[in-house]
Amino acid sequence: MSTDGNRTILLLLSLAMLQVASVALADEAATTQSDAEVLRLTDAIVSRYESFGAFSMDFVQTSYWSLADSAFVTKGSLHVKRPNHIAVSYADGGRIVILGDSLRAYTPATKQFYVAGIDTASSVIDPARLLRAYRPEASDPLRAAGDDPRFGPETARGLLDLSLRPHDRLSEPSRLVVRVDPRTNRVRSILAISSGNDWTRYDIVAERVVPTHPSGTFELLRPEGAEAVTAMPFGGF
Repeated sequence: MSTDGNRTILLLLSLAMLQVASVALADEAATTQSDAEVLRLTDAIVSRYESFGAFSMDFVQTSYWSLADSAFVTKGSLHVKRPNHIAVSYADGGRIVILGDSLRAYTPATKQFYVAGIDTASSVIDPARLLRAYRPEASDPLRAAGDDPRFGPETARGLLDLSLRPHDRLSEPSRLVVRVDPRTNRVRSILAISSGNDWTRYDIVAERVVPTHPSGTFELLRPEGAEAVTAMPFGGF
């Protein structure tokens, strides 16, 4: 798959995580003070983002490919209208639109237009499914944000890093680090790390709760000259 194609799949997965930035803790009793703190923080994050009926986020995405020892940086925006409208726009003209169980994406570098179905019963794009897909690290899941070079130059003062693993050990990304401001419960960055040591980081630079989105935000037609590609149904990446 091309870098552009990989970027599309990683974006769908990690930005879905960004909507709730949490883990499957609801059915696990808090047995220590640390567990209780993780529960409180993740519940607060979930409540905050799920309270937004419609919102937009601007982000900077940094993707590191270990095989080539190189990083790719781009900018984009995420738009969400509950219950089932999601749109992502890249600075280079790339777009992803999800309406219910339908996904469409356009990558201008390859001039390909993707169409796929989403299995809503198992897709991690559904926040409830996502909550059951990740859990805290077994040891020290919540700590003061440090100077991990994979995060940007922004100061980590006052921020916390929440480290998560998938319930299924074979799932990708194999680890997430969610950097959050505990004073506002706002997600600042998400670091998605693969088992092969590739990683993608999303830095949230702006966040807006909106009454409605501009007309056309959740529409995507195949551009003239673009190759139509029918993808396999997505059902939990």
